[in-house]
Amino acid sequence: MSTKFKLTRKLLTPLASTALALSLLTHVPTASATEIDDLKLEEIIDSNTDSATNIIEEEWISHDGTIEFDSISNSTGPELRNAQAPLQNEEITTKVIEREDGYQLVTVSEGAEALDLSFEFADSFLEELPSGHILVRPSEGEEPTAYIDPAWAQDADGNHIDTRFSIEGDTLVQHIAPSPVGTHVVSDPYIRDVRKNGRKIGQELVFTRDETSIISLSGLPACIRLAAKGGPVSTAIGTIGCGGALLIASHANNTGRCLTLRAIGSPYAPNLIFPYATSC
Repeated sequence: MSTKFKLTRKLLTPLASTALALSLLTHVPTASATEIDDLKLEEIIDSNTDSATNIIEEEWISHDGTIEFDSISNSTGPELRNAQAPLQNEEITTKVIEREDGYQLVTVSEGAEALDLSFEFADSFLEELPSGHILVRPSEGEEPTAYIDPAWAQDADGNHIDTRFSIEGDTLVQHIAPSPVGTHVVSDPYIRDVRKNGRKIGQELVFTRDETSIISLSGLPACIRLAAKGGPVSTAIGTIGCGGALLIASHANNTGRCLTLRAIGSPYAPNLIFPYATSC
């Protein structure tokens, strides 16, 4: 089974006041689904979502619908509401949850067979980090507009389902295995903004142009050594982030800019670090 949703780029710049379009382009129906309890769905979402922010609004979208919003919190389209779980005979439904830091697209499918969900980020460059997070950049090497939590899937009986992301150009595909007992499967990408109220979140380690040039020529040891000059926080960021920053350092150096490492998480134990080129 293959399902495709489309996200407009406006959704990501910034997330809180932009457009979202979800369209089912292909669907191969299977046997009729049974109802899934709304409390069970909430339990599955809560247990699989790390550091979830408060819910602003949410809306169920049936598998054969297309809904467009100028913004989810002030929509000119259908009003978002706390809806009930999917009805019978709706084989695939998606709950769009607007949170304080972005959007969570929770899909409920029958689980009897494997499913691929495709999410298109128009005119964007997608990159997977070793942690399983996905960066959404306007182009390669540039500052991300959003990041996506690692893939997860769980069925209604509590079984964790094998799932993974793959990248096909500007499209993110979530591959979901069938439930071993054939019950409903819940999955989601959680798309988070890298800014809050228009301001960057996390901590930045910005190298000078000279340091960027040295890193692009000398590689990882130089990056770690230069990061350590900034103290314990910079050392922690550099130790984790320098390994994936060398190509970006070359990109920044070639375009007359500076290598920057951004860390989101606890200052001394950052859980997400990404590099990009920035003006300096």
